[in-house]
Amino acid sequence: VNKREVQYSNLAPGNYRFRVTASNNSGVWNEKGDVFDFSIAPAYYQTNWFRALCAATFMALLWAAYQFRVRQLQRKFRQLRDVIETIPAMAWTARPDGSNTFVNRRWAEYTGLSAEDSAGSGWTAAVHPEDRQPFWEKWQASLTTGEPLDCEARFRCPANGEYRWLLARA
Repeated sequence: VNKREVQYSNLAPGNYRFRVTASNNSGVWNEKGDVFDFSIAPAYYQTNWFRALCAATFMALLWAAYQFRVRQLQRKFRQLRDVIETIPAMAWTARPDGSNTFVNRRWAEYTGLSAEDSAGSGWTAAVHPEDRQPFWEKWQASLTTGEPLDCEARFRCPANGEYRWLLARA
């Protein structure tokens, strides 16, 4: 065929050497042939700097998504805390060992014990001395079995120093 061109597709970036031997119209071959050296430069998306930029962009997006989620959780936490602080009941949280980790404002106002004073087992100071041991035993039994606590005990109100019967549920 008298076609004098050659075509390659999908050559990866790099250096290449094209060797050719040919014959004339009489069928006599050129023994020496010819050599053509060429190189193909990588496309921008095949370079290391582009891959590094993609990795950095991915990490930045991952970090941004993480920060967004953290802020979202912090906002939800503030909303929940606002709800807990404004409910007209005494609320608290406790660890599995029964020690107190949080008390709401209503608890602090009623008992006169701050969050620091109520931490750990300090909350028992608000319970009447005669009710403290039975209440503590029921509290421990509830923690051990996982059953709900439903117990009446007297709690001190520092405004007048009197004890009032309250139903504790946990």
